Amino acid sequence: MKKVINVVLILICVGCLIGWTYVKREHIEVKLDVAEVGKQTLQDSVLASGNLIFNTQVNIRSELTGRVIDVPVLEGQYVKKGQVLLKLDPVSFEAVVRNQEAALNVQKMEIELVVKQRNELARQLGSHEKLLQKGLIKEDAVYSLRSQLSIKETELDTAKERLVQSKANLQQAKDQLNKTTIRAPMDGMLASVDIKVGETVIAGTTNIIGSDLMTLGDPSMILAELRVDEADIGNVKLGQQTLIYSASEPSQAIVGEISAIGTSARKLGEGNGLSFQVKVLLPNQKKRLFPGMSCRAEIVVTESNLQQTVPISAIHQSENGAYVWVLAHGKVTKRAVETGLSNDTHQVISKGLEAGETVVIGPSRLAAQLQDGQSATADGYQS
Repeated sequence: MKKVINVVLILICVGCLIGWTYVKREHIEVKLDVAEVGKQTLQDSVLASGNLIFNTQVNIRSELTGRVIDVPVLEGQYVKKGQVLLKLDPVSFEAVVRNQEAALNVQKMEIELVVKQRNELARQLGSHEKLLQKGLIKEDAVYSLRSQLSIKETELDTAKERLVQSKANLQQAKDQLNKTTIRAPMDGMLASVDIKVGETVIAGTTNIIGSDLMTLGDPSMILAELRVDEADIGNVKLGQQTLIYSASEPSQAIVGEISAIGTSARKLGEGNGLSFQVKVLLPNQKKRLFPGMSCRAEIVVTESNLQQTVPISAIHQSENGAYVWVLAHGKVTKRAVETGLSNDTHQVISKGLEAGETVVIGPSRLAAQLQDGQSATADGYQS
């Protein structure tokens, strides 16, 4: 009997302890981080990375093979159309020009000689025809002069054609000589200068691209060349607004629009996955943006209307769906909500909350232990 009484007393003590703990928990006031239900528009975006390039750029290459004797420009320098960028050693090309000039003069002298010979034959033929009419010479002599005159006419025509050929060769030689001085094809900025005095430039051929000497671009319009994952490309369309963050100003967004989308997936970058190349045209910026600079991008694919939002840390999930803890009059209340669009920081609440109400956002350890109706105060407040 005594053992039974002892067991009953122990059970009563345990029950009292549990009840006291529950009551104490109900009345313990916890300090929580909270935020106010606000209104804003949220954007659903596709993330991408890439590099900046000039919208218009020209790779400067030489049409000749030669040794560089002067590079009067520097990387990053602004140049005008027609400004000298590079000079090759012109000695051998000048020699070719002098050789072609001499060949042209020789051809002109040859034509003068043939003309004189033709004129002399024409004179002799005239005299012989008169003598033939008087019966003083045989007809064969006249036929011989006529044949010689015809040959000289052909020689003269041939010499004239060779003169045309010599003029063309001289023009080609002068054109080659002019190409030893490479000039800017447009106004712009030199993004790269990859040649030095004393180096040898290799001309491009059918199978060889040739030496890349410089890159000249128009800095007034910059493109962001992005790598978009193949899983996201279905949401990307021409004209979509895109926020570009350059490496030089990672917190300042530059708003641009998609101007081109690649039509085939390629292995871009170091990853194993396939990506599509997407180009975003950026407006004229006063910011210092340079080609080759890395950048990240947020391509806006969906944008909500002005709706009620809370920090994403305020949302909890249970078997019955999403819910939040609402703090009002010193107590927390569990409330079911319906959610909508979200981004990295906020979640749209389509039903269950009113603007201006206060929701619990942390600390997460305390939020996980909250009880409906528990006393609480706001410690940290996020607007």
